[in-house]
Amino acid sequence: MRVLDVAAVTAWSAACVRSLDRLRPAINGINVYPVADSDTGSNLLHTLTGARDALTAALQDPSAPDDAGVGSSSPLTGDAGSRGPSPLAGDGGLRDDSLSAGDADSTGSSPLAGEAGSSSPSPLAGDAGLRGDSPLGSEAGSSSASPLGSDGGLRGDSPLAGEPGLHGSPPLAGEAASSGASPLKGNADPRGGSPLARDAVGDDVPQVDNTAARPRDDQSPSTGDVVTRSEPSPTAAALAVLARGAVAAARGNSGVIISQVIRGIAEWAATGGELDGAGLAAALGHADKVATGAVSRPVAGTMLTVLHSVAGAVRGDTRPLAEVAETVAATAAAALEETPKQLPALAKAGVVDAGGRGLVAVLDALAGVVTGKNAAPEHELEVAVAAPVAEPAPYAWEVMYLLDGVDEAQLPALRKELSGFGDSVTVAGDGSGSHAVHVHCADIGAAIEAGLDLGRPRRVRVEPLLTPTPIEPGGGLDRSVVAVVRGGGLAELLRAEGVAVLAVPEGEIPGVEDMIGLFNEVAGRHVTVLPGGIDLTAAADTAAGHAMAGDRDVVVIPCASPVQVLAALAVHDGDRRANDDVVAMAEAAAATRRGELRIAHEESLTWVGRAQSGDVIGLVDDEVVLIEAAPASETNLVAAAMGVLNRMLTLGGELVTVLGGADAPPGVAAELAEQLRLEHPEVELTSYASGQAEAVLLMGVE
Repeated sequence: MRVLDVAAVTAWSAACVRSLDRLRPAINGINVYPVADSDTGSNLLHTLTGARDALTAALQDPSAPDDAGVGSSSPLTGDAGSRGPSPLAGDGGLRDDSLSAGDADSTGSSPLAGEAGSSSPSPLAGDAGLRGDSPLGSEAGSSSASPLGSDGGLRGDSPLAGEPGLHGSPPLAGEAASSGASPLKGNADPRGGSPLARDAVGDDVPQVDNTAARPRDDQSPSTGDVVTRSEPSPTAAALAVLARGAVAAARGNSGVIISQVIRGIAEWAATGGELDGAGLAAALGHADKVATGAVSRPVAGTMLTVLHSVAGAVRGDTRPLAEVAETVAATAAAALEETPKQLPALAKAGVVDAGGRGLVAVLDALAGVVTGKNAAPEHELEVAVAAPVAEPAPYAWEVMYLLDGVDEAQLPALRKELSGFGDSVTVAGDGSGSHAVHVHCADIGAAIEAGLDLGRPRRVRVEPLLTPTPIEPGGGLDRSVVAVVRGGGLAELLRAEGVAVLAVPEGEIPGVEDMIGLFNEVAGRHVTVLPGGIDLTAAADTAAGHAMAGDRDVVVIPCASPVQVLAALAVHDGDRRANDDVVAMAEAAAATRRGELRIAHEESLTWVGRAQSGDVIGLVDDEVVLIEAAPASETNLVAAAMGVLNRMLTLGGELVTVLGGADAPPGVAAELAEQLRLEHPEVELTSYASGQAEAVLLMGVE
């Protein structure tokens, strides 16, 4: 098979359903993250069954209405509202000899495929329904402008739908890349740094190439803009229907994400690019962006990580379709095996990610259709956690609904509001102006009212979430320690010590969803939180008392600086009783004196005199104690640091910890160590690069 056509898309949808129907019990059995509610396999099956049925209905009766947007304005019909022949179905429906969703075979003489061996001309050839009306037109009666808006960003906007009269101008306007920071930016370290999560701040990681969303034809500008042909292909139309059916039927986090994977592929196909090997590789890159952009807080070790690995492995690949598809399936399987190393909850349960396993099944099905190999490969799931005998009472709820009539510009505010109610927030578009909203929260009414304030919720579904049973960590100790800090370097330092970390971007405050997500990543019913700042401590306190924390015992140890976080971790002992360990860490943090060096950005009056812009200001416990005149050279910084440390060491001290900020010159740490050895040989110095931006140097004395 050289390219994906309508027959292949139909066969793929049917193969996904067959595979997930077989795997559903196994996937449900390993569902331990974010909530061990044993429904991931069921949610994926329901979502893809809805997608398959929407496509099947559109092929058999293009004018029949349904919830997926397939009706009188179906993109599979020639004219909106026409009950005439479909450009995908030949003479207005599937005849007895035509390919159905259940028995689609790309190697046969399908009337949909148009391949050699067909006894009649392919209904896809010629001008069947493709002369004047775009098969990707939006639903009839829509009065909204193109959902891409002015910048065509990846904020849930879809290039699959346009204005009702889409005959002459392309539905895609503007650039394909989001103007904001990529949600994929993060640390690709397999020890826990997420290549997907936004919490790996400041690390330079290759981003998903903007060219992944470009068509490979003469209409593709070199600037990165995505343009579409005025007459998208029938394959793109079929994928559009499949995507809308998936969004409409989506259940759970996994269902929403898989719907966005299909939507991303459909969006790329709508640009006019051919889905051959290079096209599939580019489409998966775009799907990676779309799916990740729908999730409020991506987490490493989930199905998004598997998808990101696949997109990276085939980026720029130009091999034949079969070879690319096989690489996609093999990469997904390898990435799935790595998920327990990236997400502690999976490692301690001894299982791979359930959503990731479902995505592997979908990509295996695609490879099987392309290569003609029908037998799906087996993948090791490890040992699932035994379900509790007695189900506890629900502590929170899964709320889902479809939201229509919402202004695209209001979606970020909706995500932020939902994140304040709980976690697992997704707001995902279907490409035709409707969005699937999903949140785990304790306040059902508030979650629905958030949608009512912006649009028209429909198909509201609420299901109870059982209290999460924290996985027992190794050794049987029922507790974990987590940290909340700023700076990518410091976050990696803590992760290397086995601590789950939420790295917060400079100037931002973590929300409830961020904190609850951090709690859910770790094992143990008792969670000790070490926040590296006063504002971070307040955010942790808010989340610790939130209903979404369930029955976990969350204790926050107040820390005003990251050096106090390190001091607390230095005395942490997992063999002690939980209460004794918390007391020891709290005492160590409180006993650590803290100092810092900052660069003045403007003239100011302090207790020790007037500081000019560019001067180095030294502080001890937030009080200004010295001013070193500009410039902030290596020599001046060392002199100021020694001035601060001498004041702190007058009360004694055995260990000095120095954290270099993002703006610290590279030689400061070594020169400061030499100077400290000369003036205080009795003191031990430890220094690290933190990557934080607020201070040039952070210092702690224990």
